[in-house]
Amino acid sequence: MKNRRRVASLLTLDFHASAISEASTVTVPASALANDLAILLDYQNNSSVDPVDVVPAGWTSVGSLFRMTGGSFNRVGVRASRKILVAGDISASITGMNGILNEAKVLLVFRPTGGTITTVDASTVNGQATSADPASQSVVASGQPIPLIVIGGASSHGGSAAFSTASPAFDATVVTTGNGWLRGGYKIYNSAPADHTIDMNDLGNNGLISFYLSVS
Repeated sequence: MKNRRRVASLLTLDFHASAISEASTVTVPASALANDLAILLDYQNNSSVDPVDVVPAGWTSVGSLFRMTGGSFNRVGVRASRKILVAGDISASITGMNGILNEAKVLLVFRPTGGTITTVDASTVNGQATSADPASQSVVASGQPIPLIVIGGASSHGGSAAFSTASPAFDATVVTTGNGWLRGGYKIYNSAPADHTIDMNDLGNNGLISFYLSVS
């Protein structure tokens, strides 16, 4: 991304709500408001068909789909998308990756105070899908404009998704219920962003993704 100099702002961010799904759609929380920032982590796993990358209609891509093929349930896709919500998004059903077999979605909603969000800048996205242990990922957020959110996503068809390393610790994580295929974590910085190390163990057919979003 291009680093841009910004005028000091009173804008800050807080976590507002989340939604989860192990299906092709997920619903934006009814308590969300226009100008909230929504981030969608989307996961698909299949045994015989490559995952099809989907950015929901009206949303913006944050990171590309990462896949690997061959073997039982080894076709894995992980994607991140974001949107500054408008009134028509509230309680809307969002369609993401829609595979023959397994999907999981974590939607995170963040609320600005002290101003409105006009611009969202994304870092380069780290991502890996593998049947082995994913490599540790680094999100270099220090010195970047604030407010800023560091996001991590861990996914697995072989076990309940979890982070083996999240340093500094996330403010919280959200995991899909049922099979626990996808877990999303976030850390909000309204001052002094720090670099992050994010990792997961080999849980079988794994996906790991991480990045930051800086807003103004």
